[in-house]
Amino acid sequence: MSKIGFVFPQKECVDEVKSALRGSEVEILVASDMTGNGIEAAKAMVDAGANIILAPEGMGQRIQGQLAGGFVLEVPVGVNELAKIAAEIEKIKEPIALIPWGSTLEQIQNWQPQMLTQENVTFYAATCETSIEDYLDRATADGAKWIVSGPIVCQSARKRGFKILELLPSCDAYIEGYYYARNLVALFDLIRTSFNSLTEGLMTVDKNGYIGRMNTSAQRILEHPWKPSEQKLISAVWPELDLKSVFAGGDEEKDQFVHFRGRLLYVHKIPTALDRGSTGAFILFWEVEHLQQILGNIRREFYKKNYSAVMSFDQIEPHDKITRQLIDTGRGFAQLDASVVISGEIGTGKADFAQCIHQASRRKEGPFVEIHCGAFTPELLQRELFGYVSGTFLDAGRQSKTGLIELAHQGTLFINEISEMDYATQGRLLRLMSEKVITRLGSDQVIPVN
Repeated sequence: MSKIGFVFPQKECVDEVKSALRGSEVEILVASDMTGNGIEAAKAMVDAGANIILAPEGMGQRIQGQLAGGFVLEVPVGVNELAKIAAEIEKIKEPIALIPWGSTLEQIQNWQPQMLTQENVTFYAATCETSIEDYLDRATADGAKWIVSGPIVCQSARKRGFKILELLPSCDAYIEGYYYARNLVALFDLIRTSFNSLTEGLMTVDKNGYIGRMNTSAQRILEHPWKPSEQKLISAVWPELDLKSVFAGGDEEKDQFVHFRGRLLYVHKIPTALDRGSTGAFILFWEVEHLQQILGNIRREFYKKNYSAVMSFDQIEPHDKITRQLIDTGRGFAQLDASVVISGEIGTGKADFAQCIHQASRRKEGPFVEIHCGAFTPELLQRELFGYVSGTFLDAGRQSKTGLIELAHQGTLFINEISEMDYATQGRLLRLMSEKVITRLGSDQVIPVN
């Protein structure tokens, strides 16, 4: 069940809102926070599963700035409340500091403009970038005796001995805000379901390096059970991930390999503008092993017709003892995950025997790829075996090409007439056999293969 949280600076709204929304299809969480900031109450609600927090203007901005997860919807001060405040201001003869937040300023300009021109009123436009104490220092320097503002400013003003008038939304405004939030919750539920259904890890990081969101795959891959209310630096969770250049330059960084606790992850870093213009980034990442499994499945399906073995030991009828011994030996080698050398004269069935070993092995569902070394020049043989990236050869067009070794991943590569292979290619092949990695021609990117 979806949940919506309310943070009230005024206790009188608690029971009225609860009563008005009793029986609603969305669960209601309520907190009365007289301290004026509402941050701890909002964090507790987000941890309890609240999708949206409703709070007064100003307080909502401060909560959102301190809340790693959760969405805060600010409830504006209504026209009737502004009229009551305007009437009170007209009675006051002492200097007044008026510090409205967000749309409250617009409401005053539209409906109570006389508040801004009253002789004893000094106006300050409140923003999150300026501290509350700075506003109060300026009000003190200007000789103000009264503070007219939202709950977070008024709370500090009380401690300084100012007289106050609070700009607060009505209880009806909270109820109206609920119906707007309820529609947003349905959208958020859809987004969250999609977000968490991704098999790749996805998370957001703000410009200060704090994690804003992590989907379930990200939590699993990074072994971190993230909570929406926590403020956690990405460097504490994933020290190897470097985001400095993304934040500084604002350019995407894709197709990177980054380590995490000894494992290799494939990473995209995408800069983006988050709340109120601050710069952050989306981090999209996959486990390389998982990608290899996907690629293996694609290869098996795509190349099943062209790269499959058709011969098996069951199709061979052994008419003599030597043939039976060869079949038994071949079956034994098939159980080993190792390279096998098959020697024999031309035309004795080396390729058929290689297919039989493949069919009897644990790799039988994978591709069976064959290449005849004598059919290619040394340069073309390397192209066929290792592949190449676009632009490497003028005669190869603009497209990259996957080599036969990559196509044989999770299967069997049969190199026929290996004695015809040149020494340079043999050296590259030796690295494949010892390290289980290759690099395409024209690239320095290491590709694990099996």
